[in-house]
Amino acid sequence: MSRKGICKVCHQLRWISSRKEICRPCGYSYGACSNCYNERKIYVNGLCYMCYQDKKVRTAIDEIEAAFNPDSDYNKHIFNLYLTYIRRYKLQYFHMKQASELSKILTEISLEKILKWEDVYTLHSKYKLFQARKRGSAFLKVGYMLQELGVLPPRSEEFSHRIKRQLAAFDSESMKIIVPYIHMYKTSKRSDSTIMDHIYSLKNFISWCKDNNDRFVFLSVNENTIKAHLIFLHSNKHNLKYIRDALGHIKCFYRYCKYKKLILVDPAKNIRLSREPGRLCVCSEDHIHRLFTYIKNPNSDPECAMLISLILIWGLINEDLVHAKLAVNSNTLSIILRQKRLTKGKRYYNREQVLTLPQKPTWFYDLQKRFYIHWLKKYEKTKKSFPNYSLLLPYHKNYNRPLSKGTITKRVCRATFAATGLSIPPKILKQTCGFIHSRQGDASILSTLGWSQGFSFAYTCLPITYFKEKY
Repeated sequence: MSRKGICKVCHQLRWISSRKEICRPCGYSYGACSNCYNERKIYVNGLCYMCYQDKKVRTAIDEIEAAFNPDSDYNKHIFNLYLTYIRRYKLQYFHMKQASELSKILTEISLEKILKWEDVYTLHSKYKLFQARKRGSAFLKVGYMLQELGVLPPRSEEFSHRIKRQLAAFDSESMKIIVPYIHMYKTSKRSDSTIMDHIYSLKNFISWCKDNNDRFVFLSVNENTIKAHLIFLHSNKHNLKYIRDALGHIKCFYRYCKYKKLILVDPAKNIRLSREPGRLCVCSEDHIHRLFTYIKNPNSDPECAMLISLILIWGLINEDLVHAKLAVNSNTLSIILRQKRLTKGKRYYNREQVLTLPQKPTWFYDLQKRFYIHWLKKYEKTKKSFPNYSLLLPYHKNYNRPLSKGTITKRVCRATFAATGLSIPPKILKQTCGFIHSRQGDASILSTLGWSQGFSFAYTCLPITYFKEKY
């Protein structure tokens, strides 16, 4: 017999056994799960609760898949991508419910082809197939699989939905001016990230003006208003670069308004802000020596040593490492870098797309072999549905999509800490790379290692400071 009462073990109000006065979960015995081999409470047939749940849900999802009658072949493809994604993980009961609801939707409607993340977000908000706290959306999972296929770009690099969200803050009168202004920028080959920065600065400026003046008119701004806004930004502890960028975006907008004869006088024309004094922060000679000692050491972690080498010698940045692919040619490793679309601000590629690593010196060739063996072991254990030979793979091995820039930063800091005892960010390592290559007063080689020709010269004249970790 069972009754409601306080369990003697967990002290919760539950249904308890009248004889033992403990609830059913507390009555399970501990042991090694026959599936995951972890020490847990054994639920049924030698399985812990998570493994038992996973087994039941997999059986149910197989039945849903067998009964699925899609409206189109594309719907079937989308459903297969969703199932491929979830089957990589331990399945839970909400997966069964989500799969069932998605199959019903794909049976009743015919989806248009998903060609951008904005399409994914539209489906996500329309059908709301997510678990508790709006996480684990079915269509976001499909989007990640399309990214692995190469149909969609990385989620962090698509700005169209962010631009729309920023534009929603403008009133109808402002939009009549903002929309053609944005169109002008798009036709001049500006990147979406640049356009979003301009809109964001204008939105913040207009919002501040309305908060301080109920009768604010967009095109009647004067010089004093813009200066007051800059003082406000400074008082909120924004750095000088952020304030200079905000001013630059405001100046561009009002130059456009004057060119289109929407205003008679440009209110931002005479406003100037000085630049911060230029300087280069690099590693000290002692830390440089320790870094090279680490990457030459045959006992060092091969991934950490390779990361340091690629930044310290070839000046790769986080974005390069995120999207880099690995290839093997004639017993030599090659790294294939992504070349983004050229924009108005970036008119040339300052680096070859394929970086073939040299076989000399011997220690570096040995490092390549150690790294490749290490990479192969990780790649074999990584869950992958499509071939994607990313240079850096996730530690959890659940997918082979590109990592985030933040993850790269953490790995570089971990590598430099192992080498020097300091967590040195990638930016400092890259500046140290430029410093090393320009020691003799000639920085021309930097224009072939990713630096622009204009900034390469700065390494021969800017003052040097040495990096010290902030605690």
